Amino acid sequence: MKNIERILGLHLPEKQSAFLWGPRKTGKSTDLRLAFPNSLVFDYQQTDLTLEFMKQPSLPRQQIVAQDEKILRHPIVLDEVQKVRRLLGEGRVAIEGKGQSRVERRDMRSLTAFVDECSPRTAIVVCNEKAERVAGKSRVMPWRKFLSDLWQGRIISS
Repeated sequence: MKNIERILGLHLPEKQSAFLWGPRKTGKSTDLRLAFPNSLVFDYQQTDLTLEFMKQPSLPRQQIVAQDEKILRHPIVLDEVQKVRRLLGEGRVAIEGKGQSRVERRDMRSLTAFVDECSPRTAIVVCNEKAERVAGKSRVMPWRKFLSDLWQGRIISS
């Protein structure tokens, strides 16, 4: 299969995080693998991996810490992380991504069930709404505000 040269340059400063979002089947995973061939990759399309990480949310961190220093010099790729979006923050923060410009309560059923069962400190729905608001036990956040807060350490802190 021929790889199409992309305009997007994936260059991250050391110890920097980034989200690569976009429509399905546009080559995001391929771009990541080509840009970071030496990176540790967690592919959440692998059902067994996803189930293990959902049962034990600290497992990704444990596996990362156990890696050789040479591997950890490269970005860590969490591919298809939306399939287990609740893993971010190791149970302290539950995050649900939605593409709607208006999120209704019915759109948040799975997140609400997770919050009721697991009691994370914070629950967030990231979406295309224009303003932040509270819906039940969750914060509904515009994606730009979410990324800004995430990068500034206001979502997940050590």
